[in-house]
This record gives sequence, C-alpha cells and structure tokens, in this order.
Amino acid sequence: METDSANLLKQLQSTLCRLEKALGAIADAVVWTDAEQRIERCNPAFSRLVNRFDPNVVGSCLRDVLPLQQAGNFLAITEYPDAKLRAHSYEPTLYEFHPTPHTPHPTPPHPTPHTSHPTPHTPHPTPHTPPPRNLR
Repeated sequence: METDSANLLKQLQSTLCRLEKALGAIADAVVWTDAEQRIERCNPAFSRLVNRFDPNVVGSCLRDVLPLQQAGNFLAITEYPDAKLRAHSYEPTLYEFHPTPHTPHPTPPHPTPHTSHPTPHTPHPTPHTPPPRNLR
C-alpha cells in the first residue's frame, strides 16, 4: 500500500512539474484564483504584467494585484472575469489595467550569472509610468 502511495505521489509531482513548465511557456498572462478570488497560481507573464514576482502574488486578492477598469471606472470584484466565469455569465470583453509606476519589477527566482567584465555601454532603465494595457 505504501508503494502505491509513493508511486501516486511521484506521478502527481511529475504532472505538476509538467503543468508548471507548460504554464511558464504561455506568452499570455494566466492567473487562477480560489472562490474568494485569492490568487493560487500564475505564470511568469502575469508576474511581469503586474510587476510582482510569483511568491509575492500568491495569496493576494486579484483586485489588489490587478485593478481592472472599463471606460475609466474600476470594476467591482463581482465584475472580474473569474467571478463572471463562476457565475456562468462571462462574455469576452476588453479590460483596462494601469500598472502603478511604484511597483517594483519582478525579481527572477534564480539570479542570472554575472560576467566579470560588464559591458561599458549597458543602458540603465529610467523610471516612467507605463502606458495602460488592454486585457481580454
């Protein structure tokens, strides 16, 4: 019986690993939430969209991380796409998202190796307010 449980656990871990890789390969931002609209998982594209690294996003309320608007008005949490999906009333539409300029950029989970001789002409990013993004 323990062997069956151990095999099942290995299969589940393998499946989760494959799902994480597939999710990471999707270019569009993907996020899923629980019934209370707390973020359970997201892909790197979503982390980049909201300028927050995945561990800092998980457990947060979707509305706090992704304040959506339509026609310049903030949406009620019941009007978010995930709430509409749960209510079986979702119809594709455009949403506006205005990232805040004060939100730090996401930190990669594993630092990239630095070369011992940095390029002398590497441009440094300048802070600016990003343009609003339209989301579907």
